[in-house]
Amino acid sequence: HEQGMVRLSLARGRTHGIHPSEVVGEIARQAEIPGKAIGKILIQDQNTLVDVTEEFVSRVLGKTGSYGFRGQQSVTIERA
Repeated sequence: HEQGMVRLSLARGRTHGIHPSEVVGEIARQAEIPGKAIGKILIQDQNTLVDVTEEFVSRVLGKTGSYGFRGQQSVTIERA
């Protein structure tokens, strides 16, 4: 992961049709953080790894279950 960032895991991936722009948009919108606080995104088959600035990790994790991707509501995000 990137320096100064924490790697998180999103419970959706390539098989769910996830794209990086969706990840940035949904996390930034739900957690009310700037998009620039989201770093490297690695989309794997079943999950996606996302680097988030340390400063905003608690906000992102605090909204877990509120994220929705491609019709799937209550998607969780946790520390990787």
